Amino acid sequence: MNPNLFIMGAQKSGSTFLTFSLNQHPDISIVSLEDKTFEDPEYESYNGDFSHLDKIVSKKIYGLSRPNYFGEKKYQKRIKEHFPDSKIIISLRDPTKRAVSAYYHYMKYGIIPAKSPNFLIELFSKEFDNPKYGGYSDIKGYGLYHSLLQNIYQLFDKKNVKIVKFDDLISSNSSRIFENIFKFLDLENIELSKPQKKLQKSQYNYKRYLFNNIYFHKKYEYDSKFKKMYSLPYKEMSRYNQIYFNIFTKISSVLFENSKDDIISKEILRYINRFYLEDIKKLKTIVDFDIDEWIENYRDL
Repeated sequence: MNPNLFIMGAQKSGSTFLTFSLNQHPDISIVSLEDKTFEDPEYESYNGDFSHLDKIVSKKIYGLSRPNYFGEKKYQKRIKEHFPDSKIIISLRDPTKRAVSAYYHYMKYGIIPAKSPNFLIELFSKEFDNPKYGGYSDIKGYGLYHSLLQNIYQLFDKKNVKIVKFDDLISSNSSRIFENIFKFLDLENIELSKPQKKLQKSQYNYKRYLFNNIYFHKKYEYDSKFKKMYSLPYKEMSRYNQIYFNIFTKISSVLFENSKDDIISKEILRYINRFYLEDIKKLKTIVDFDIDEWIENYRDL
């Protein structure tokens, strides 16, 4: 069976939680690990052969999840070319909060240099330009939801695209949201259990990530544009690098065991929100849920 569902993001907007929740349905199987097939640097080498995605799945829905697919039209085109009738689910989160989360996520894995949260004001200024680190453009661009959705709707039939709000997914009334998702997937509604673990949350501590940069290069590799990180399997690391990485991982855990998250000032949040303001206003005209708080929450800061 080939995939007929793609969870495309948005990045840092609950894709892992959505995958966990949907996998509880007896007619759904979504690969738990994020699939990178359509952004593989060696994509052309597949020559249209995606047999590695063809799984023996005795379910009605076989899905793949990769938040980055929402942010890049070329990946969407590849999916459209080979799986044109697939259904798409996209979860959207307050873009201001998403940007802060993405900023720390990219620092955590060394994709961008570790800097204090004050740098976010420079990052979201109109004059900012740093072509060396493509991750900066992703942090900003992946939150321009209205613009990104135009790409999606150009390629996929709107009836095959479901947009949900992250806050609704994790609310006390989430059963209604999942009922609508199951209806979208032509499946019977079921009651879902809550996850035992808390939602993933990046630690907002740039000093820890600055320290981590000492040893992360032993395990992670990066593309030429510093937009993506590739983790080396532990078994493929040299014995020296394994020891080096393990020692510094333990040191980092001890040094920052009781460290607190950085304080993200009101000024920073207000500045980021202004960057997204016009896109949010346009987004309001095409989604069927309320996003007024994505503006109102920052108006009086």
